[in-house]
Formats: sequence, structure tokens, C-alpha cells
Amino acid sequence: MKKLEVSAETRRSLLPLIASAIHQAIDEFGVNGVPSGELYAGICGLVSFERYQDIIMALKRAKLIKESNYILTAVKQKEV
Repeated sequence: MKKLEVSAETRRSLLPLIASAIHQAIDEFGVNGVPSGELYAGICGLVSFERYQDIIMALKRAKLIKESNYILTAVKQKEV
């Protein structure tokens, strides 16, 4: 099977969509959250580990998610 080549510009333009999908997935796990490693394992074909870490850090800085002992949970707007 031929590997699909995607330009750097296209990858950059998809980052907000990928970050939004990651946030939504974390939110769907509810109050128990999801282990960060398990979440990455599910999307490792989409983004590099470094890019995943960047997205998680950006979501934490935006106070959309929180992390405790590698468990990611979504922050509800009233918690902010």
C-alpha cells in the first residue's frame, strides 16, 4: 500500500481540527478520564508523539483539560 504524502502546510492546517477531536475524545470519557498513553495509542498514526504532547500542553494551557497522574479529563466550563 502506498503511503499518503501530506505537505507540512496541510499538516499545520489540520492541527486545530486534531486538537478539537482530542479534546472531544477526552470529554467523552467523562469524569474518570482517560490515560494519556491509551489516548495516544489510539491516534499515533495521525500525529507524532511530540506533536501529541504539544496539543495536550496547549489544551491544558487553555484550561480545556487537566491532567493528574497521566489521566486526562475535560474541564467543564463552570470549573474554569
